[in-house]
Amino acid sequence: MVIHYTINSRVAASTAVKGRDLVYLLPKQSIRVASMVPADAVDIRDAAGEDFGTVESLDFRSRVLEIVALTSVAFGVLVMAIVLVGYARRDARRAPADERLVPTRGIVRAAASELAAVQRERDQQGWNETLAGRALAGHTYCCRMRDRPEPESTPRGKRHDQRRPPCGAGTGAREAAVAVQCDDPR
Repeated sequence: MVIHYTINSRVAASTAVKGRDLVYLLPKQSIRVASMVPADAVDIRDAAGEDFGTVESLDFRSRVLEIVALTSVAFGVLVMAIVLVGYARRDARRAPADERLVPTRGIVRAAASELAAVQRERDQQGWNETLAGRALAGHTYCCRMRDRPEPESTPRGKRHDQRRPPCGAGTGAREAAVAVQCDDPR
């Protein structure tokens, strides 16, 4: 590209001298074009392709979506709070371990029932290793109940009878069928 120019210099007392005509050659250099302007364009600025109605509708849509998002977050927090309150109430309703104990009477009744079954099988088949083990287990359960503290109340709030039946006695219908003595020194 060729650029023609002249240098005007001032000499004393406001007189100017025009210099000779000079030429400057610009070297070739490649450049990247960011955009092209149409030939019939009045200005190089981009024209706004959107009118105000479109802009307002997009603004309204963004507000509606923002309200929906905030409502969803609030609903999620509410559901989470309800679930956490339910867990807290459930944990508060759990009874201490002493209140969840099976009453001594029930354990002794089950042990006496097992001993009665062992006695019936012994009468039919005689003693064997399995029957001896079952008899020993029932006897041990029954005798260990002497040292077990009786729960204060059942989960339904009814008080248990605080009297302790002797081992194998006072257990209901089978008390006549099974009578076990505890030889445990405890």
